Amino acid sequence: SVELLESLLRLVEERPILFLNAFRPGFEETSERLLAFIREKFPERHVKVELQPLGPGAARTLVKNLFRSGNVPQKTRAAIEERARGNPFFIEEVVRSLVDAGALVFDGEGLQATELLDSVVIPDSVQEAVLARVDRLGLLRRSVLQAASVIGGVFHLDVLKTMIDDSEDLEVLLEDLLEGEFIVPADRSAGVEYAFKHPLIQEVTYDSMLETRRGELHLDVATAAELRLSDSAPGYCAMLAYHYSKGGDLEHAEEYLFRAGDEAARAAASNEALHFFQEASALYAGLHGKRADPERQALLERNLATALLNRGRLIEAVDHFDQTTKLLGAPAPRGTLAMGATFATNLIRLLSRLYLRRRPFGVRAATDREREIIDVMFRRALAQSTSAPTRFLVDSIALLRRSSDIDPFTVPETAAMFAGGMTIFSYGGLSFRLGRRFLDLAEELAEGGAVDERVLYFRTLRFLHHLLEGDWSDAYAIELEAVDQGLRDGRFWEASTYTNLDGVKQVYQGHFAIAQERIEKLTEIADLYEHDLAASARHAVTAYLQVERRELEPALETLELYYDEHAEATFNLLALGTRAKVNCLMGDADEAEANLLRAETILSEAGRIAPYHASSVRSARYLADVTALEHAIQFGEGSAGDVLKRVRKSRAAALSTARKVAFRMPEVLRLAGREAWLRERKAEALDWWRQSIDCCERLGARPELGRSLGEAGLALRAEGGELCGRSAAACLDEARAIFERLDLEFDRAKIFDPA
Repeated sequence: SVELLESLLRLVEERPILFLNAFRPGFEETSERLLAFIREKFPERHVKVELQPLGPGAARTLVKNLFRSGNVPQKTRAAIEERARGNPFFIEEVVRSLVDAGALVFDGEGLQATELLDSVVIPDSVQEAVLARVDRLGLLRRSVLQAASVIGGVFHLDVLKTMIDDSEDLEVLLEDLLEGEFIVPADRSAGVEYAFKHPLIQEVTYDSMLETRRGELHLDVATAAELRLSDSAPGYCAMLAYHYSKGGDLEHAEEYLFRAGDEAARAAASNEALHFFQEASALYAGLHGKRADPERQALLERNLATALLNRGRLIEAVDHFDQTTKLLGAPAPRGTLAMGATFATNLIRLLSRLYLRRRPFGVRAATDREREIIDVMFRRALAQSTSAPTRFLVDSIALLRRSSDIDPFTVPETAAMFAGGMTIFSYGGLSFRLGRRFLDLAEELAEGGAVDERVLYFRTLRFLHHLLEGDWSDAYAIELEAVDQGLRDGRFWEASTYTNLDGVKQVYQGHFAIAQERIEKLTEIADLYEHDLAASARHAVTAYLQVERRELEPALETLELYYDEHAEATFNLLALGTRAKVNCLMGDADEAEANLLRAETILSEAGRIAPYHASSVRSARYLADVTALEHAIQFGEGSAGDVLKRVRKSRAAALSTARKVAFRMPEVLRLAGREAWLRERKAEALDWWRQSIDCCERLGARPELGRSLGEAGLALRAEGGELCGRSAAACLDEARAIFERLDLEFDRAKIFDPA
């Protein structure tokens, strides 16, 4: 309605992120059209539609509204509500089932009970409700629905026509199924397509058939698809491999399976194509068992792992890369002792080559098997950097040691791999000097003629090194044209990682409009290539932007989404640490403490975590402790002595981590100034603020520069003196100008209009 649309537009104007909760499946098409309209009108906003279970109150309201103006007994209503358990799809299916059975009729005003209602059993589950409706279909309609369920969640009309012997009345039958809301229209590719309205309808319909009949229909689907669909259609080979496998035609299944592997490894496969590929691969392994050719198994595992990496599904990718190296005869060590011993041995050999030998590389040409193993280990390292930090360190050192034993000019990826060594030392927080050494080696190899197909990879890692070390000059920026070319080349990890990192830099420099552009680029990568890593990065940069602009309520919503969507400990730490910071800024000390305790538990259990991810927790803990110290001193809340012990410990941890993550340093130095001032160590406080201001000016971190100048200006106004060549008035005037220029009203009010 016009009123609903106007209300939604007002919400979008007020909030950077809006969640539209569809009441039931089938609303998706309308939602997408609404989203397109909103995105056109507000291109800077991010809107998500999601289907959520209803709470008990909402479920009760939905049942009440369905039966309004009707005579349905309260006992029936209560039974439906109880069995639904908040699932709106169950409520809908039960009502439709009762209508199909003649137990309910619609008389133009509402649903009315008939005499059949007393004899009808209300299903106990949504599966039973769907099956009851499917069973009541006539033979022809049920046969069409069953054939469609074998094709998949989305099915092409031409394929279905080829499968049905008498297809003259097919479109009439499909209209009936549309009217019954078993299926809905879908337009993803050329021709006419339909989709099951809900995955459960397809699942229940498929499971209702005998296994032999399903096998026959799978072969029919494969034959029809070969006749009717273009072999250039996305997921074509994976789909045929799946259907031939389920139909028992192993010769055709294997042919298409390995073709599908090549397709999946070259690009980010769609959800459906990846599903077909996974299913067909599992069937191949199950059918061949121990007789399966290890070489072909390794190829399948490698292609599946690469497809998952290209989708940003990192944890799953690592598992399949592990299977690949095992099949190739290079299993990764397992267990703490084995990993520790392997790491120490490989690190000593690698560093001795780098610093004790004139030539840091071997002279022996790599074999085909070695090249294959090195390539798999390299790709696995990409997936491990955030999903398995401890193993990333161990396995990456093993990769570099293996690569250093051979002539680098016989392995195409050697330059990129040695650039990747930077991540172990710079990103891993061990040594920026060693990180630069590996970057220099990579450049030497590239200049010497080593073929490096991953130029975007090298430039992304060089940018990361300088971002962390604190050189934020534009010399290391990557043009957007190069990022787009990387996407065309299938370099999804590099493109999304660089866009993410540059977005972080733009946020902390106060270039909020450019940061928003990076968020939109991540959204584009996530949507066009179904890349989960880009979707995750979009949430992270959005949250950082909201926090830096002090849009605190929206930031909490974004961080909730970011936390809920990921199982990786590293992402959870970023979410929890940033959420605790927001809690502190909002004055909610209890919630901040709860988030910090959860984050610190993860830190203690996760093994080695890169400073990049731990830094959000360390800086938030210091902020919480400094805030507690301020309250203890000013308001007598708690023992100042006990709080001071915590502050000293958290300051040391925050500073240690911030030295390895430059964008955290200005805030931590500023907090150290506030802490020292609270403890009446005024000279020390001014020195910390001086360091913070110097750091901000070096990095171009304008929001934190304004905050440091503001806090120092207030202190100087009380005590007199200068800081960094500025008087108290000059500090405050510059802070005010920064806040006004960047529209940081929260910070302006905190300094100039304190409550």
